[in-house]
Amino acid sequence: MQTKVNENLFSGQSIYVGIDCHKKNWTVTILGEHYEHKTMSQNPDPDILASYLRRNFPGADYSAVYESILPEEELSRS
Repeated sequence: MQTKVNENLFSGQSIYVGIDCHKKNWTVTILGEHYEHKTMSQNPDPDILASYLRRNFPGADYSAVYESILPEEELSRS
């Protein structure tokens, strides 16, 4: 049995998302205003992350930061 989450349950709350970007996966950390929700690994697809956030934190304000590194071949050309 699935539980329906109130669409405005997180209204007015901020959710902070940190994304460590790699070619084959992302490591994502999700923080609330006063707690750490979780750190997870996912396929590098923004639609998957957006769906997760909307499903688990409906009505929240989302802020995200990311870290990525240039592939080695790009670094060697610099």
